[in-house]
Amino acid sequence: MRITCVLPGWVEAPSGGFKVIYQIANRLAARGHRVVVLHPDETTAGAAPDERRRRRQRPRAHGPAAVQWFQLRPDVEVRRVPDLSPRHLPDADSLLATGWATAKLISQLPARCGRQFFYVQDYEHWLTGGERQRRGVEDALRIAPSPIAPSQGALEMLATVGRTAAAQAPLGMELDDFGVDVRPEERDPLRVGFPLRQESFKASVDAVLALGAVRGWIPDLSVESFGAWPRPQWLPPWVEYSRSPGHDDLRRFYNRLAVFLLPSRAEGWSLVAAEAMRCAAALVTATWGRLAHTLRDGEVARMVPAGRSDLMARAVEELIRCHRHRCELARAGARATDDFGWEPSVDMLERLLGSTAGPHPC
Repeated sequence: MRITCVLPGWVEAPSGGFKVIYQIANRLAARGHRVVVLHPDETTAGAAPDERRRRRQRPRAHGPAAVQWFQLRPDVEVRRVPDLSPRHLPDADSLLATGWATAKLISQLPARCGRQFFYVQDYEHWLTGGERQRRGVEDALRIAPSPIAPSQGALEMLATVGRTAAAQAPLGMELDDFGVDVRPEERDPLRVGFPLRQESFKASVDAVLALGAVRGWIPDLSVESFGAWPRPQWLPPWVEYSRSPGHDDLRRFYNRLAVFLLPSRAEGWSLVAAEAMRCAAALVTATWGRLAHTLRDGEVARMVPAGRSDLMARAVEELIRCHRHRCELARAGARATDDFGWEPSVDMLERLLGSTAGPHPC
């Protein structure tokens, strides 16, 4: 089967939404399908002003491309194109697009580009991006062809515009990439970490406020963080920061931590939380769609209301001081991630893409 995957642009730094499509592309290619991943420079008409500025600043180089921050299979063809006009798209049986700015553009493509499917992401931007962006996302969802819902947030977005998903394919992770190298009992209980992100809804400031409070109670607390950008000036000196750690460094990071704090105020799916759990760092989370809809606080993670840095601080402190509970929670979290593999979702995607492959009906 010939499959074209369409992303909403090109990014130089790691992106969770892009990584999801890259992982799907790798798995489809491993099953013998011919996969092309396209990155158009122009899909930004409906994007927020700050996103348009960031994309204008990115270097453009049309043609074959190499993603530096993710290892794609050599048989996955990666290309950068000026836009999503038909002349830049290959003939295909099926086309899988993501990113709300691509929905209208792919709906105008000719039949030779393949039967169209839309992988619904952008939950956080829809929930927190303001009225203009919310309307843009909803307008895109109204016309998105054969929407595929990878999360509860995606189902919520589709329901808002009166649509249902053509299929559900829960987001996953590469289970073999992360694991427990250091038993929870052997870790320094005073070492905690969190992800540093630029977007306001990721609420990195809440993590700093929470862990600053914990340091007031436990002065020997060690705090680590990582992100894709240079260290921000506002980050306190007591936070160790790593920029764009490689896979092995990231696995070691998670395996050092007793506690991992996810402060985000909106998450459809948090890959970093899944990775931390897989490595048996006890998770304190403000919101994470997959957990929030299926599990209760204290089973595999501690859950606190978004925006309540005071409650985050108390949850972290409790896990630090209660060695047994922390280790039990960490082990339960690691076991829970056994259900986060990609295989069931990719099986479903393969069947869906293949069942209607071929020309559009006239």
